[in-house]
Amino acid sequence: MKYIALLREPYIRWPLLFAFIGRIPLYVVNLALVLWAVKGGSYVISGLLVGVFNVGGAIGGVVTAGMADRKGASRTLAVTGVVQCVCLVLLGTVGLRAVALAMVLVFAAGFATPPISSVIRNYWSSLPEAHVDPAYAVESVVGELLSIVGPLVLSAVLVFSDSAQALVVSGFLVLIGSVLLGMTNGIREFTVPREGSEGTAKRTLHDTLVQSLRMFRNKGFTGLVVRRMLEAVSNGAFDVAIPAFAIWLGSEVYSGSLYSALGVGSILGGLVYGLRKWRMPKEQIYCWGLLLSAIGMALPLLAFNYLSMSVALAIGALSFAPVVAVEYSLISRTSSVSHRSQGFAWMTTAGVAGSAIGSQAAGIVTTYWGWRATFGVAAAVAFIAALLAWPMRRYWKEAKGQTDESSIG
Repeated sequence: MKYIALLREPYIRWPLLFAFIGRIPLYVVNLALVLWAVKGGSYVISGLLVGVFNVGGAIGGVVTAGMADRKGASRTLAVTGVVQCVCLVLLGTVGLRAVALAMVLVFAAGFATPPISSVIRNYWSSLPEAHVDPAYAVESVVGELLSIVGPLVLSAVLVFSDSAQALVVSGFLVLIGSVLLGMTNGIREFTVPREGSEGTAKRTLHDTLVQSLRMFRNKGFTGLVVRRMLEAVSNGAFDVAIPAFAIWLGSEVYSGSLYSALGVGSILGGLVYGLRKWRMPKEQIYCWGLLLSAIGMALPLLAFNYLSMSVALAIGALSFAPVVAVEYSLISRTSSVSHRSQGFAWMTTAGVAGSAIGSQAAGIVTTYWGWRATFGVAAAVAFIAALLAWPMRRYWKEAKGQTDESSIG
């Protein structure tokens, strides 16, 4: 098979492996912070910590990606990997005795998240043309696998130790993955193509920001960003509700495997979606997918034990991957080629901001009303996002002969 042949190539196999290792903590730290903070504080503190970590990541993501372009990917990966490792190790060691220091370390850890995803995806785009699409396909599968492996790593650590040590393990995984990724021949030799236009090359930070903000003149793009933020609010609530349910069952160890159920459901849904050629317009698939996702997010309200919650989470996540896949196409429709990377960046920022809001709000809801109320809030927000999408369909339709100006608005 072509994928097996692809993975036999060392310039693909090793970057893929080390990028996988370095990104495992992305799916460990949020859950570990919740469990770690609950032991020494409350769900309010845990939600605040997750929110601060995500805000740091949203701000730092733009900075570190720029560093990789200007200073080189290898150097940036090494520096950020070391900084985040130190912050997470100190965080797991210091504890919540000094809340202010913990907040600083959490923000710094989020800010210094190595730009592994942006670096590896840029690298895939530099491969020979015949390898680009298969490499992106493998990358998408890796993303879903990470959502399963990460929580399982957390569960494994919790069996032998506690959530503080999970933060320490995450730090060393980041260090190993980011540094070794930067040392591979492919990444060391890869350089980001420079812009050929003199005017573009001399563009100031202010000019870039103005051009980026102009994207919001497009109602379709604005609608996608708002919807993405609402979805992230629901996801942030899940980050608190799932560990809270595990603790309600009697052991935080259940958290990782419960969260992995979401990944299993999403992978299955994505595989089914990709095997079929859909005649329905993508904007309609998107709206129906959002409605199914909202229904899926309400299923945990019916759970009463570990098995029922696992099934509810897996079934509820079946539409998650198809929605994301279609969303990428809609982003391309509503942003010009010259601004498309900024469009994806805004979606990431909206996701991180929404997750921060959701996790903080969920901490308060869980403290006073319990995990079931938190799942209810997550489902309610998801339904609002789904309902708002339907009147936006006309702005997401594919336009023939679309130009940069028309797509920007």
